[in-house]
Amino acid sequence: MSLRKVTKNLKSFSNDDVLIKLHYLVLRNISKKWTMPIQKRKAGLNRFTFLFDERMPQH
Repeated sequence: MSLRKVTKNLKSFSNDDVLIKLHYLVLRNISKKWTMPIQKRKAGLNRFTFLFDERMPQH
């Protein structure tokens, strides 16, 4: 909802990079408010490791 709110208020973007940077900054700010643990985290990590093994950091 927060991402939609920001993009709705700013209706014009010069290019896609501006929108991506804006979403990154908004996500960085709103992620501080998240208090619930991530559900099914292990399953997601396993799937990402399978798909993007070379890009995943080693634990």
